[in-house]
Amino acid sequence: MHARRLPPPRSLTGAMLALAMLGCGGTRDLDDEPRDEAASAPGRTSGVPADTTALALWDHLEAAGYREHWAVWPGRRPLDRGPSPHGVMRTTYVNAIAQEALAAGATVLPPGSILVKEHFAVDTLLEAVAVMYKQAGYAPEHGDWFWLKRMGDGAVASHGRVEACIACHAARANEDFIMAMPRPLPPDSIP
Repeated sequence: MHARRLPPPRSLTGAMLALAMLGCGGTRDLDDEPRDEAASAPGRTSGVPADTTALALWDHLEAAGYREHWAVWPGRRPLDRGPSPHGVMRTTYVNAIAQEALAAGATVLPPGSILVKEHFAVDTLLEAVAVMYKQAGYAPEHGDWFWLKRMGDGAVASHGRVEACIACHAARANEDFIMAMPRPLPPDSIP
């Protein structure tokens, strides 16, 4: 399948939302997908997926309209340049749970936090989307993150406890496995 050339993320149509999600690579174990029965109960208003599966998470992102309704990572802008493995250009979105925690200065995000990083080629070709979704008790030794990697053509490349993502992000285990975690300003730099 060929990847599709897309306009910048803020102008994508709903049909194109179904295209991408990419993470770090690797494989997953089919038993790595716990179900949260309480979260799927009628009247659930938590704003998080009903369960932790690639399909449920992607469906939640589409229903939430993350491109249109979520904030861009603090201090970043759409189509920022960045190093591999996440594309030449990228846009990182955070849901309200993560946004509120970051605004409050949290260095560990609470359960329900979702980070979505779209990966683009120089010509704004959407190559993939990476998602980190924090679910309490999912993987305590790795920050409770569920990882999802979805290619630009919509194929799920990996999800769950993805070893390649965990291995790379382990360098920031003390910052909740988040590579771009905002750092507080040193006290002497505040006027």
